[in-house]
Amino acid sequence: MTDKDFDKRLDFTNEGSALIPDNQNAQDLIDQLGLGQVVSFNEVTDRDLKFHRCYMALMGYVWSYLPPNFKSKVPKQHFYQWVKHLQRNYDVIYSFKNPGRKAEITELLKSLKKELRLTYRAIDIVADFCSKTELVEYKSIAFGRMSEIQFHEYVKSQLPFLYDQVIRPMFPDDEIYNTIIENIETDFRNFMSRL
Repeated sequence: MTDKDFDKRLDFTNEGSALIPDNQNAQDLIDQLGLGQVVSFNEVTDRDLKFHRCYMALMGYVWSYLPPNFKSKVPKQHFYQWVKHLQRNYDVIYSFKNPGRKAEITELLKSLKKELRLTYRAIDIVADFCSKTELVEYKSIAFGRMSEIQFHEYVKSQLPFLYDQVIRPMFPDDEIYNTIIENIETDFRNFMSRL
């Protein structure tokens, strides 16, 4: 199961001869169906679902430590994608120049021309270089193909990146930073021991 599949999953509860929707996606599907319409489902293993839930819970836990101004800009449900983007864990599908963005950058650089000692030629070169936009597709984490040991190792390998590239820049004070890391490490060990 990929991350996209996990986000689109439909949960139902078996009530004898009927399936009752158990999450919003399932309810939305039921609301759209006509009477007698056939729906097909793909089976998902318990392990796959368990690993996805654990990973998302861990990401949500790390997110909970971040400052309110960050949380207001990156909602909890998008934090794991934000981390993927920061890690450049994506494939570039298409790269193109964005004329609107170039105009914005040009205007900004012109307003800072004297302070930065820029020539119009330099402004044009920088704006042209910085105006490129990329269409990306995030790489999915295939938890269903992982053993429990591989899952532990994957999550453990993510923590140093989260500490150095996410938490450290937001908490330059060593005491606060170290306290957050200690809390995450302790809770990570407890969390993984329950799997």
